[in-house]
Amino acid sequence: MDAAQLSRLLEQATIARTSQANETAVSLYSALINQTEGQAHDPQVRELRLEALRENGRLQRLLGHQEAALACFQRAYLDAGSGEQAVDTLALLANQHNSMGNYDEAMRACREALQLTEALNYSAGRAAAFQVLGRTYAQRGRPEEAVSNLQKALALFEQIGNRVEISRTYNWIGIGQMEQWHIDKAIEAFHHGLEESAISDVLRSAILNNLGECYQYLFDFEQALAHHRAGLSLIQKLNFTSPQDDLLRNLGVDLYHTGQVEEGIGYLYEALHLSEANGNQDVRLQVLDSLVYAELERDRPDVAMQYAQNLRTEAEKIKARQFEARALYGLGLVYQRLGEAVAAEQVWQQALFLAHETHQQNLIWQLHAGLAQIVGIAPLAETHNRIAAEVIDQIVYPIEDVQLRQKFLAAPTVRAVLDAQPQ
Repeated sequence: MDAAQLSRLLEQATIARTSQANETAVSLYSALINQTEGQAHDPQVRELRLEALRENGRLQRLLGHQEAALACFQRAYLDAGSGEQAVDTLALLANQHNSMGNYDEAMRACREALQLTEALNYSAGRAAAFQVLGRTYAQRGRPEEAVSNLQKALALFEQIGNRVEISRTYNWIGIGQMEQWHIDKAIEAFHHGLEESAISDVLRSAILNNLGECYQYLFDFEQALAHHRAGLSLIQKLNFTSPQDDLLRNLGVDLYHTGQVEEGIGYLYEALHLSEANGNQDVRLQVLDSLVYAELERDRPDVAMQYAQNLRTEAEKIKARQFEARALYGLGLVYQRLGEAVAAEQVWQQALFLAHETHQQNLIWQLHAGLAQIVGIAPLAETHNRIAAEVIDQIVYPIEDVQLRQKFLAAPTVRAVLDAQPQ
């Protein structure tokens, strides 16, 4: 095929993808890739080949074929003929490694991309590298560094006027703020992301998912449920697995917290199976975490224990410190339910160290509140309760929405800490 024929083939693949004929699109991308094998010396053919590899990789990721997506991006990197092409592909590679839980590989790709952009006048590539570096820090449990890099990406994307990437960057800034429990700033960032009319339904559903999670954190499960249902409705029309897996997880959490325990757990297991099938390690770890609490909710501590231990093992393997902290907190809850206070205290002390390291304010107050219940020494219990109350105050103080603030303060677990304070 000559360049004109290849260009028509790429156009057909784009049309198929736009019309959601995903299998046809994959087939057409693959045909172009096969036709251009070994022809990367021709600049025009190379650019068409790279575009097919990049777009096929993106589509494969959305369809849950993580290894196929990774292979596309790796081939694109090897065939890159310029620094700009290499930077673009390294950003995609880092993003893919993040989805698969390969955080060390993601960090290496980010660093290489940024190093390359130092010698290039290529703002779009530098912005993409900062964006994916921010995502990597967020998923490694380092939210302050995440937001710092994402702000750099945002400034560059605004400079070049890339509205879609501005929205995507706001989404990741919101995640970084949420991880630090700056919930008001997170909500603001997600709303900024949703303001962009040009974004895809995939990105819109992802932002709705995260916005709903903010309300979930504040115990406003009705608002959380509304956002998660809206996001799921969008993504199910496209038959993509991501972010459908995380939307299912969040719906499960919303439902079991509003008393629909069995239905909620059904969604959680659906999310677990989907995240395992599509290789989305980050979502899988979140599902395991959610299942610990859900199984305790229906009084199955033995099952909850299995999920907590599994989460701990997987988190340690990929050095996801924030998930290690959550796993240890979940383990402590199981030990507490089983009446093993000493074991609970031991894992909660470990969790406290990791929670401080990863700036998980919400986890910190819950750990102190839990320790106050089991230490058995009145002055020490009072100290833990006081610290929990102080952290709660730090969380609540910046929230300007009075109704949201009151919703959080009225939650039974929060109320118990505050009621224990001396008047």
